[in-house]
Formats: sequence, C-alpha cells, structure tokens
Amino acid sequence: MSDELDELFGGSAAPPPPPVRDHLGRARWMAFGALVLNLAGPCCFTGVPGTLLSLWAWYLADEAVERVESGALPSALGASAGRTRDWAFRGVLLGGLLLVLQLALFSLGVYEAYGNWLLGMLGEVLFRLDLGVLPGLPPPGSAPAP
Repeated sequence: MSDELDELFGGSAAPPPPPVRDHLGRARWMAFGALVLNLAGPCCFTGVPGTLLSLWAWYLADEAVERVESGALPSALGASAGRTRDWAFRGVLLGGLLLVLQLALFSLGVYEAYGNWLLGMLGEVLFRLDLGVLPGLPPPGSAPAP
C-alpha cells in the first residue's frame, strides 16, 4: 500500500533488499576465513580476529534465517541458511575454546619457551649461513659468556 502511495505522490519506492545468495555467500566465506584464523590462533595469535569474524558470519547467517522464517525470502533457502548459521556458531565455539587454550599456554610460559626456541633456531641458521646478521651470537655448542 505504501509503495502505491509513493508512486501516486511522486516518491520513489524503497530499494529492494540485497539478494540472499550474495548474503549467504559472504557469510560462508567469512566463516571459512574465520576457521582458518581460529585454527592458526594458538600458533600465530590470530584467535581474536578469527572469533570476531565467526561471530559476524553467525550474525549474517542468523539474519538470513530470520528473513526466511518471516517470509521475506524463499523458503528454499532456509536449509542452506540454517547450515551456514550452524557452521558459523561452531566457529564461534571453536574460537572461544582456542582462546581459553591460548590463555592457558600464556600463563604456563609455553609461548616464552617457544619464542626462545624459535630465536635460537633462527640464530643457529644465520650463524651456519655465516651472514653475520646477529653480532655477538656464540658459536653452536660453546658455553655462554659470563
């Protein structure tokens, strides 16, 4: 009715909503990218962005499910939107669990030992290549200087 009144009085009709296929495609790609970031989180510290991206994908998919249930979108898209929402929610849960694991690893000092080991390996490689990039690095197998 309001669209007809807008046309009658010279107003423009409201723009059509974006297509749900694009909406769900974006949510799927976001959920996939979030899964990659979540899984790399404990090693590369990408857990927080991955969890936030999962939460955003879950919001988009949940919005699409609500639009299907209200009748604004075809009911044929309901199953796909529901699966996308479920996978995005699993990503949120996985991200949360991995963030708790990362917190535990931080508090146990695992990351400090891991960082020292990586720096030692990097120094060993640079020393063996004789690049001289790290001055003052003791030769492998020698006692540290007092």
